[in-house]
Amino acid sequence: MDTISLKALVDKTNNRVVFVESNEDFVDVLFSFLTMPIGAIVRLTCNQQPTTRIGCMNNLYKSVENLEMIHLRTEACKTMLLHPQNGAEDQCKMLRLKIDESKPLMCFVCRTGCKLLSHYETAICNCGERMDCMSLEMNESTRTDLDTRDRGVFVKGPNRLIVSDELQVMPSSTAASFSLFSKLGIIDTSSIEEKTFSMGVDKALNLLKCLLVSKQPLTEAFLEQNPVSMPSKEDFEQVRFTKSKLETETNDCGKIYVKLMVSQSKNRVCCAEASVDFIDLLFSFLPIPLGFIVKEMQGDTSKGNIYNLYDSIQDLDAKQYLKSKENMEMLVSPKLAPGFGYEKQPLNIKEYMQQPYYLYIGAYNHRRLTSDKTRLSFADVRSSVALTVMDPKSHSKDSTSGRGYVTGPAIFTITDDLIVTPMSPITGPAALSKLKVPFSDIEERTVHVGEKEALRLLLVSYYNSESALTRTFLLKEPNQAM
Repeated sequence: MDTISLKALVDKTNNRVVFVESNEDFVDVLFSFLTMPIGAIVRLTCNQQPTTRIGCMNNLYKSVENLEMIHLRTEACKTMLLHPQNGAEDQCKMLRLKIDESKPLMCFVCRTGCKLLSHYETAICNCGERMDCMSLEMNESTRTDLDTRDRGVFVKGPNRLIVSDELQVMPSSTAASFSLFSKLGIIDTSSIEEKTFSMGVDKALNLLKCLLVSKQPLTEAFLEQNPVSMPSKEDFEQVRFTKSKLETETNDCGKIYVKLMVSQSKNRVCCAEASVDFIDLLFSFLPIPLGFIVKEMQGDTSKGNIYNLYDSIQDLDAKQYLKSKENMEMLVSPKLAPGFGYEKQPLNIKEYMQQPYYLYIGAYNHRRLTSDKTRLSFADVRSSVALTVMDPKSHSKDSTSGRGYVTGPAIFTITDDLIVTPMSPITGPAALSKLKVPFSDIEERTVHVGEKEALRLLLVSYYNSESALTRTFLLKEPNQAM
């Protein structure tokens, strides 16, 4: 199993990592965390002890797991939400440590000659036939082995970099190390000890958990002295949302309406009722890459962790330390993987373009599949055709594409911490009983969700594990007086 070796300086007095030094391999793994979909992070970390909750995202993930297929538009929808594809998957395959060892993307082609392709085994072609699995030929330009002079995925190698305990990434230098000593108030060098750590996949997953919730992620991941710390209410109230986004005016066209059951005495949402449009919005949070959320949320500088990591990308000299402009954009402005967007998504998040696919007849009349157009000019190619990738969220008998994941008409109940279930006369009273709220204290309110509200709900859902609906629709901005 591959591992990455890290040299670290540890403050023995305070039992804290001052910084680690490594080549590009370690920083590549750190930066790759920003490309990972939230649903993938939940899946990879939910069984790691101690259990870490990513706001309300764990509840959304569990809600999808428990949802019967009858409520989803296609069988592929559940797979897409529970195993969302990383838009930077091609780059992450080249990491020294492959954090997400999920099944590679497969290709299925209609056996009757229809010009369609799907990435999901359950897909039915428009002609009604099941589709055959085909191996995708590697592009001629695909790099399979990294040359020692052309190392790195996001970070250009060979380079030495240091990473502080608060995940500030900077070029390795004596001046940088002295600056960190000074920042931590370290005067006596006899308290400094050099250690070497070996990081495998399990340690990398533990680091991923720590950087989401801890103020000292390297210390907690490598020294294993303190339990993972959860964000406090005070931490949340110091978070600064990007005002340019939250103050964007939106018109009424395409807004989603949600009915809230509000406790008047507690000024808290007990539960809500909504149609499939709102459930699509909630479930669509799972395929969103972590970097998109970090980009839209400005963290309190005292918290460090993931925000410092994001800022470090832009602080590094791109020409000297980053692999390419395209790879840098994948980190600072990540998009959804192809096929994961839908037309009425209020967040208006972009998705990567689908790569082209070609089916051709080669030697011995064998059908072959490639995404490399130059392959079609080879002498053994007798005929070829471009394929269209099917919308995995659309059924073969449904000519309408661009819809979300959930089918209707149906009404769902949503708790304040985003547990989603099909509406039942039991779920509402159960939510009131859990919060110890009498029926006489309940007031119905209807709110609408446009781009502004959708973005706020996404950010709150990432950061708060108990009251996402309340903090989105009832409370003031977190950085204002409560």
